[in-house]
Formats: sequence, structure tokens, C-alpha cells
Amino acid sequence: MLADLSLFYKGLLRTSNDLIPIKKELEIAQLYMEMEALCKDNLFDWNIDMEEGIENFLICKFTLQPILENSIQHGFKGNGIHMHIDISIRYYDDDFSFIKLEKKSKSNGYGNKITAPVTKEECERIISGDIEWMKKSGRALLLELYGKIKGELLMPKTIVDYTREPYVYAPGNVRITIDSNIRTGIYSKDFLNSEVVTLSPLMADPIILEVKFDNFLPEIIRGAVQLGNRRSTAFSKYAVCRMYG
Repeated sequence: MLADLSLFYKGLLRTSNDLIPIKKELEIAQLYMEMEALCKDNLFDWNIDMEEGIENFLICKFTLQPILENSIQHGFKGNGIHMHIDISIRYYDDDFSFIKLEKKSKSNGYGNKITAPVTKEECERIISGDIEWMKKSGRALLLELYGKIKGELLMPKTIVDYTREPYVYAPGNVRITIDSNIRTGIYSKDFLNSEVVTLSPLMADPIILEVKFDNFLPEIIRGAVQLGNRRSTAFSKYAVCRMYG
């Protein structure tokens, strides 16, 4: 550990140049990850993959370490409980008068959702990278997203499009949704354009039945959603739509 720490700081301080070869930057990143793994009882691993022929290209020193640090600090909780966070912007049925920014988090099997309304114009500004106005928006979720964009380098990635049939059962505030026809924009982020081309990322067209409830799931609903040889499993529409980039 002390040897790694010594090599880490030597890598940072041995030259005053602002630019260093990629291979040297990766050596610093490797040492940093080894020290973090020791501090976290080796509860995570990593892989470094460098395209052949770019090892001597120059980049700014200390480019990777802040990104790695953010990934560990905000993605690895170290409390034995897995935390997963999604942030998305949604609208339904091509109705741009109802667009919401949505943050979903899941901890120890329990989910939480926070939403904030956004206008079409605000959404377009976020997607284009014009975000400074978010600091004065007065909406906590927009301010949180601004901090994550600036501090954790979050950015729009793709379009997730699907057909949804929603059902509601008042006791227990049960929401049942059936999602099908899942489609991705691949690299396109122009999801306010109704003419944008989307593709199915899968050969088959899965149908996703999801049941959400607050405090309890009534037995009548529990029995209704039992589908013989089907069993519950995790399914991420976002992950499926990011299969190709």
C-alpha cells in the first residue's frame, strides 16, 4: 500500500508538463484503483483496455483520476447495500405539454422516484448542453442534475421508446404497467423529434409486466399477476437500448 502510494504521487509530481502520454496516465490510474480496492476490501474490480497504437498520444495529466474517484465514491456505497440510480426525461403520447424529469433510485430492493416538470424548451436546452440556467431554476431535482452533469460528467445517451398500457388499483396505490415494442435511438438524443428513426434492439419483442405499490400488495392483485411458469426478474429497458452504444 505504501509503495503504491509512493509511486502514485511520483507519477503526479515527477514532471511539470501538463501533457503526458496515455500509457503514463493509465499507470497512474492503475495505481489509484489498486489503492482504492485495498481500502474497499477488494469488493470491486476493474479492467483497463487501451486501443493499440495510441499509448504515446498526449493527454492532460490527471484526466482519469477524478472520473474514477467519482465512479467509486458515488457508485460504490461500501455499506453492503447495492444502490442504483437512473435519471431520465419522459413524455407520453407525443404530448410536449407534459414532460417530466425523473430520478429513480433503488436501495435494498425498495424503489423511490422523484419528479420535476420541465418545458419542451428547457428539455431542449438540457440536451444541447445549455445548463447554467438550471442553477436558478428553483427546482431541487434540476439543481441536483446540474451538479451531476458538472461534477460527474453525466450526459444524454440515447432514446428509450416503448408502448405502455397502464392500470391502477386504488387500495395499496398499485400501478400495473405492460410495456412492449421497445425501441432505441442508438446514438440519437433528439427524442423530441417525432420523426426520429428508432430501432428494436432485440430480435424478439419482450413484453414487460411491472407491478409497483406503496405499502402493501393486495392479494387480489398478487394472484392476478401470477402467470404460471413465469417468474419475476430484473429488466432494464435503458440497458437494452444501450446495447450498441
